[in-house]
Amino acid sequence: MEYKLDFYQDVSNYQTILTSFCSGEKSVDKFFNSKVDDLNEICNVFIFHEDDKCIGCCSLQNDTCQIANSYRKQHNVKVKNLHEYPAITLTYFGINQQYQHHGYGTEMMFALFQKLYDARNSLGAYLILDVESLNDVVPFYESFGFQQINKPNFEPTTFLGITVADMETFINEYKR
Repeated sequence: MEYKLDFYQDVSNYQTILTSFCSGEKSVDKFFNSKVDDLNEICNVFIFHEDDKCIGCCSLQNDTCQIANSYRKQHNVKVKNLHEYPAITLTYFGINQQYQHHGYGTEMMFALFQKLYDARNSLGAYLILDVESLNDVVPFYESFGFQQINKPNFEPTTFLGITVADMETFINEYKR
């Protein structure tokens, strides 16, 4: 089977697919079930699909993130003394419930990494892909090389990130 991760500037053709999207996580479902035209104003929506079947969705936006000194040193970030670094933020990521626990999340993350890596120069400079993850799904993100990028915020979420270089490593290893 061939799955595609497509960016839709005009996702209105996919309104029906998105309205019925159900990952089981209320905040993710509420976001993707929103009026599609409104989503285009705040982020880029990607739909992971096979033909007209929506397997998963994710959204990205340009942002900045704070990086702890320990993360900066571990990843050899040469620019110092910045309060925030350029980032692409993975704002929402979800797999339709009927496709969960079958490897589609891994396939979608690989496709997202590949798309971001291929477009890294045309997107403008960014250092890191970051996500504010719910604590119960942190292991999912860590399995792709995401690591905690700054201090815990004492909420039910954790700030994680992966550098462009680490994305490249994951892509190369995954292709093998």
